[in-house]
Amino acid sequence: MRYLSKVSFDPRQWQDIIKILNKGLYHEHQLIWGFLPDDQSTERDFLYRREDRQALPFFYLLSQREPSVSSDLFTCQTLPFDPRLQIGDRLVFSLRANAVKSYKTADGSKRRIRCDIVKAKLLQYEGHSPSAVPSLAQIRYDAGWEWLSSQGDKKGFKLLALDVSNHELHRFSKARDGKSDPKQFFASMDFQGVLQVVKPDLFVQEALFAGLGRSKAFGCGLLLVKRA
Repeated sequence: MRYLSKVSFDPRQWQDIIKILNKGLYHEHQLIWGFLPDDQSTERDFLYRREDRQALPFFYLLSQREPSVSSDLFTCQTLPFDPRLQIGDRLVFSLRANAVKSYKTADGSKRRIRCDIVKAKLLQYEGHSPSAVPSLAQIRYDAGWEWLSSQGDKKGFKLLALDVSNHELHRFSKARDGKSDPKQFFASMDFQGVLQVVKPDLFVQEALFAGLGRSKAFGCGLLLVKRA
């Protein structure tokens, strides 16, 4: 069981809200962590996503611990999240993911390098004539379908329909030994569509509770679903 929360800003505190949003992704991560009961021994046990669709941004938060939001800047609505699913259930989903492909290095070591799925797909067309290269929108769609279908094979679902959007590069910095590190970056893409549950227990634990893709500490990986 988890807790699913919607954390919203109080619109009366708009000046403080602007200051918070301008501090960047690493501060956003720390902000979300602060919504949960303090436990120094606990590793990250939550997924979240920032949504900018309304007049003010808000956060979806899925966590093992029940949030406790005491600041006047925020309101928090929380419900227990204990999905009961069956084989064949169809779900409408939305996801923001840092989707990557990994490759072995040419030096023969066990080290692997990671590449954004859209960049990896573009590399497949190097050397092709321009007329043979699909549109960027098609490349994004194909890369997204291949990656999410592969995730489904491993995590208990089958992809039935998909739209992709908002392929973006995120840069952020965080302090390392008292110094700012400006070199952190990753790409994300939004996925929306319909999936079918194949292995309910695996899907709940590995897709819904654990999330999909990388950069889960920075607003990626949370798979939100509702019945189709």
